[in-house]
Amino acid sequence: VLDIKTGNGAFIPNSTEANKLGDLLSLIGKEFNVDVKYTNTNMNQPLGHYAGLLCEIHEAIKCLKGNGPKDLMNVVFHLGEIALTMAGQNNSRKKMIDAINDGSAFEILCNMIYEHGGDYKKINFNYKYSIDIKSDHKGYLEYTDTKKIGSIINFLTISNGTLDNNAGIKFFKKNGDSIKQGDTICRVFSGYNKIIESIVNQIKETYTITY
Repeated sequence: VLDIKTGNGAFIPNSTEANKLGDLLSLIGKEFNVDVKYTNTNMNQPLGHYAGLLCEIHEAIKCLKGNGPKDLMNVVFHLGEIALTMAGQNNSRKKMIDAINDGSAFEILCNMIYEHGGDYKKINFNYKYSIDIKSDHKGYLEYTDTKKIGSIINFLTISNGTLDNNAGIKFFKKNGDSIKQGDTICRVFSGYNKIIESIVNQIKETYTITY
C-alpha cells in the first residue's frame, strides 16, 4: 500500500500528478506479481502534533496506546483498511482498534525494538531548550509551506555537526483553527539554544494568519 502525499508539504502538488505516479507504480508491481494499491493523503499541514526524531517516536507510542492525534490516526486507519482488505480481512478498522485497546499493537513495537538491539524503556524524549512561537494577531491559521518545515527539522536535528535526536517541533494548531493574539502556534526545541533562536523567523514564514 503506497501513501502518496500531495500538497505544499509534498514533492507532488496535486492529486492528478499523484494518481499518475500511483498508476505507474501499480503497473510496476503488476509486472513483478505484486498487488499494489495506492492512496493520496493531504500534506498541506504537519501530520499529528510533532515533527522530529524522538518526538515522533514518542507520538507513535501514544498512538499505539490509544492517545494519538485524530488526523494522524485517520491516515493510519485508512492505510490499514486498504492493506487488511487486500489480505482478505473483514472488519479491518475494528481489528486495528482492538489491537490498540488490548495492548498487542504496542507489544509488537516493543518486540521490534528489541529485535534491533534496543530497549523501549530506554527511550527518553527530553529536550533542553525550547521557544514558543505565538500569534501576533487574531485570525485563522493556514500552513502555506509545510515542505519548508521539513527543511527546518533537518537543520534542527543535524546541528553543530552532530545528531540531536531530541530536536523538533510540536504543533498546537491546525489549518483553519481560530487564533487569538498570543496563542501558541508551535514549540521549537533543541539541545542548542542558539540554533532555535536562529530559525524562529523561518518558521513564521511557513504559515499565515488571515482575518
